[in-house]
Amino acid sequence: MCGDVSVGLTMVLREDPNFATAHLDNAEPLVQALRERADLQRILTYVRSDDFLRLRQRVGLALP
Repeated sequence: MCGDVSVGLTMVLREDPNFATAHLDNAEPLVQALRERADLQRILTYVRSDDFLRLRQRVGLALP
C-alpha cells in the first residue's frame, strides 16, 4: 500500500518486536531482516516484477 519500497519495508519492520526498537538510521538492521525473513524476501521479489511495475503505472506512481 506504499509507493516507496523503503518506507514500506521500514513500516513492516516496525511491527516486528525484534526490530521495533532498532534504530533504522542506517541500513544494517534492514539488511539483516531481509536476510532472515522470507516474507520480506517475497516482497522484494514482487517489487522487482513486471506486475508491480504495471500496477505502479496504473495508479500513477511510475516514472514517465
